[in-house]
Amino acid sequence: MSVSDQDLEEALGIAAKIVDLYGYTYWPIFERLETELTERSKRRSRVMARLSQSRPVRGRPTKDPRPARRLNGEGIENSQGN
Repeated sequence: MSVSDQDLEEALGIAAKIVDLYGYTYWPIFERLETELTERSKRRSRVMARLSQSRPVRGRPTKDPRPARRLNGEGIENSQGN
């Protein structure tokens, strides 16, 4: 069974109330929940950053790997590349 971010957010809220009511004896629980949420967010951000580098963004033209054709002033392709 996996724990969702929403589950962790709820648990963090409960842990904050417990620390407030009963003292810092329960601080390690609060800190562990907070750390887990932060680490999950960092991991997601790092993966998304890497993915955005390796694939084109929607709506952005990609560079065509074929060499560009050169046209002379009349719009006719020049076979010599001039």
